[in-house]
Amino acid sequence: MLLLLAATAQNDPEPSGLPEPGQATTQQSGPGLWIGGISFGREDVAAATQDFDSYTAVPIVVLTLSETGHAKFARAQEGRLHQVIEISLDGEVIASPILAEPIEGRQIMISGSFTVAEATRLAERLMRLPTPR
Repeated sequence: MLLLLAATAQNDPEPSGLPEPGQATTQQSGPGLWIGGISFGREDVAAATQDFDSYTAVPIVVLTLSETGHAKFARAQEGRLHQVIEISLDGEVIASPILAEPIEGRQIMISGSFTVAEATRLAERLMRLPTPR
């Protein structure tokens, strides 16, 4: 699992729409979930739940990626070691973590200054992502 620390609070599976490795990640966002400039749809998210950090007991959101989401997330990390990988939902930045090391698992912990209610709402929003047509 990875802990992503929050700095604040249309699906394109074709590689041609992906940012180049090493490119700045403060870029594309819009409706839906964007991680490192790549759009994630409902088919990319296996689950999203509110939980508590096991070390600090603060509310977090645990995002579990599907196989397709895991592959997209791997591409989002390419060439971005020690760089920010912005996470946004519906145009709002929800986290701006620095990629300290490659993430190989399918679970992502999103942490910030969330209340339990805020983390629960965020998890619910992630589970309502649009499915591509």
